[in-house]
Amino acid sequence: MKNNISKLYLTNFLTGFVFWYAIEKLFLRSIGVSAVGIVANAVTYILVSTVFDIPTGILADRWNRKYTLMIGIGCLAVSSIIMGLSHGLTLYIFATAIWGLYTVFTQGTYQAMTYDSLHELGRQDEYVKQQGRSYGMFLVGVSISSVFGGYLGQHLGYRSTYFLTLVPCLFNLAVLWSLREPVFHKDTVDTKLWVHVKQTMHLLSGKQSLIVVSILFMGISILNYTQNEYAGLYYIALGFGSIGNGWANAGKWIAGALGRFMSERLRKYVLWSIPIFFASFLGFSVWRSTFGLILFTISGFLQSIIMTNLEGVVQENVPSSIRATALSTLSFAYSIIVIPISLVFGVLARHDVFHSYQFTAVIGLFFGLVWFLRPKAVRRSGLLAKSTPGELM
Repeated sequence: MKNNISKLYLTNFLTGFVFWYAIEKLFLRSIGVSAVGIVANAVTYILVSTVFDIPTGILADRWNRKYTLMIGIGCLAVSSIIMGLSHGLTLYIFATAIWGLYTVFTQGTYQAMTYDSLHELGRQDEYVKQQGRSYGMFLVGVSISSVFGGYLGQHLGYRSTYFLTLVPCLFNLAVLWSLREPVFHKDTVDTKLWVHVKQTMHLLSGKQSLIVVSILFMGISILNYTQNEYAGLYYIALGFGSIGNGWANAGKWIAGALGRFMSERLRKYVLWSIPIFFASFLGFSVWRSTFGLILFTISGFLQSIIMTNLEGVVQENVPSSIRATALSTLSFAYSIIVIPISLVFGVLARHDVFHSYQFTAVIGLFFGLVWFLRPKAVRRSGLLAKSTPGELM
């Protein structure tokens, strides 16, 4: 089981090694897709996430997390090929729907696999550190592939980045196949489907401190989604081309990786990182310069620290039988909210992408009010120190 942790580092790295992330918006523009079309494509992804997030989380909890992850990576490979073959928005949207399945099959499942592997080793108190490192490896993979993707797009054409993504996907499937399913997880899955869902909802809504964590999780996820999904439009607005997009995207993801790697060490500063995160997000939406790009990067760094610790609080206070479902439920909730936000984002982006980000920043600040209105609940959530499993229940 000890080998599971190192293999999870590697598979997270390979999962992030996607060459087309950095140039996707440039490719869509090159095949005639407008800003509204780009948002329509993003909304398709959100809709798929909304419909399948909880069912795939339940599948991971009740079936086999290793196989669930393999299905997800298979979806990433297939979607990349179809995207590369696209010459218009219709086929690309179809591929995006498949890519959405990749996300929901892996989202929450990697975290649950990490926690249960550590639990079986008696090291579950290391979750924030180990998950921070694992997701940090994912972001390192995205960073390196973003730089390569920028150069590949410039010299071999945008389509090459989609087809070459198949290579790390195949290596990833081999690594996932070698993972061991934790016995701790298998021994806890014994409830009926509806009871499974009901237990998850009851647990997340049964304690004020977990409610506060859930609200912060959704608010920060909404801002993080728009920052990541429409980063290409932001870089284009700053005047960057293919290679510039690659380096700018790499910088953002490297900052996120550093945040993940340092998440446990900086845990005592998490509470104060939350308002700074919201302020930096608002800042880059206002400054149309290199300074704005710096704030853009800082926002990604702080988001990684905060989200790793929020996930840690959830993981430490839910049983293994609903662990993937709990995170999927939170993702489902934020996906419902982010659909109308994305539609407004697209309308505003037709004129100015900075206005779109300003609108999103205001929405995020609304969620961030919980930090000011419920300070005691935030402190009791366990963000400042490791909470004892069951303490928040």
